[in-house]
Amino acid sequence: MTGAYLAQAAKINIVHVPYRGGPPAWKDVLGGHVTMMWDGLATVLGQIRGGSLRALAIASRERSPALPEVPTAIESGLADFESNTWYGAAVASGTPDAQVRLLSNSVSRAVRGPDVLTLLTKAGARAVGSSPEELAAYIKADTARWKRVIDAANIRVD
Repeated sequence: MTGAYLAQAAKINIVHVPYRGGPPAWKDVLGGHVTMMWDGLATVLGQIRGGSLRALAIASRERSPALPEVPTAIESGLADFESNTWYGAAVASGTPDAQVRLLSNSVSRAVRGPDVLTLLTKAGARAVGSSPEELAAYIKADTARWKRVIDAANIRVD
């Protein structure tokens, strides 16, 4: 989907080559059979640092502390281009607000703790630890962004 998003944002044609997972796709990228691929930074950071892959852009709003020399897609001219892998904690609807707040605060403290923060940063990830309201707003905006991409690319699940 990020490839479809890139094609729309850059107004270029990209041929989608489906794979049954990342490892076979990366094998073909490294072998020169496929020109490019989008993936999470943690997955490819070793190959980038080792010189077998070249990072052209980071698809988050800020540069990655793991690769500060690599510009964002926005800096490279793709206005408002953002494609992030993110994780959030969820509970069943109807969970008492006090328990939701306690869990949210605990998770936020944990991901901002020095040990977890060091591990995340080394892997190319960024800890956010937002409130339930901030996460809900992010999910709403992210869903709207991907709906536009899906509709414009006429992506269908068979």
